[in-house]
Amino acid sequence: MIIKAQSKIIEKAPLHDYKILEDTRLLCAKYLVEYESTANNEDKYKDIYHIGESLKVYPIDNLSFEKEKKKILDQEIAKQQQIDYEKKIALEKEKKNQLESLEQNTRYAERYNKQKFSSLGFESGEIAKYGLIFETAGINHRVGFHFVIRNGFVSDTLAYVKNLGNKFKLYLGPNIRIFNFLSLNLGIGFGGYSFLTDHGIMTSPQYEKEYAIKPVGSIGTTIRLGRIVNINIGLSYMDILLNEFDTELTYGISFNLVKKRR
Repeated sequence: MIIKAQSKIIEKAPLHDYKILEDTRLLCAKYLVEYESTANNEDKYKDIYHIGESLKVYPIDNLSFEKEKKKILDQEIAKQQQIDYEKKIALEKEKKNQLESLEQNTRYAERYNKQKFSSLGFESGEIAKYGLIFETAGINHRVGFHFVIRNGFVSDTLAYVKNLGNKFKLYLGPNIRIFNFLSLNLGIGFGGYSFLTDHGIMTSPQYEKEYAIKPVGSIGTTIRLGRIVNINIGLSYMDILLNEFDTELTYGISFNLVKKRR
């Protein structure tokens, strides 16, 4: 039946077309008058009656219909604008949080780079004058590792004459960050020297080369002058197990190995 079909359309979109609303009202009124006394039509008659009653909630004329339609449309527009505004605020807040997170990660990375470093350089001593020092920070940025190897490169003859010994030292151990610019280096290892011994007589000297290997220890500091250059100062000891410390002042310079940023 056309009345029921049009009522379904009105139910889905009540303010779509006033003519459909008006036609349906007229059809309902006409049906209720013409079929009021028809036998065996009670159920159908009640359905049409209820449809007619349900249409009373809608505007009674075209002017009221257009006003109501405009009102609802304005409400929908305002609702959508509010949704868009809330989305915009949420998006701006998310961008702000991302920017703050990026800035925080950048600051952390800068602190991380200041605390974590690797360096390679030259170290010298009063006797073993030529050497290399390597340092690197630890995983937790507080405790790292350092390695030193030095040699005097003195000839056996000269070592015998000057009684210096052709000293060689190798030691390694932790470096402990005290401040961002200052680390304490502790090392242990071994060292030794070769020398010539005269086993002959005054008129016929017979020189033989001999070697001595002894435990060594060291203590020193690394002073960071910037992102690149470090100064190394410390003391090195021979015969630490025998408490016969042969103290040697050490000093050097090293350069941080800067990693290329990706």
